[in-house]
Amino acid sequence: MNIVIAEDLYPESLEGDEPEELPQVRWPLAKMMDLLNEDDFSEARNVSALFLVREWLRQQGRL
Repeated sequence: MNIVIAEDLYPESLEGDEPEELPQVRWPLAKMMDLLNEDDFSEARNVSALFLVREWLRQQGRL
């Protein structure tokens, strides 16, 4: 599994991008564990990635 932490992103379309608009959902880091209460956030890979990212952020002093 690869986890990418991307920061300072902004919406922009490029030629050849998906014809269907992808939803953008902002979620504050302080509430990241609340994702576990969302009905559409139940896949094991996503849940394990959430815990890995939380630990990484703690080690970085960002949580």
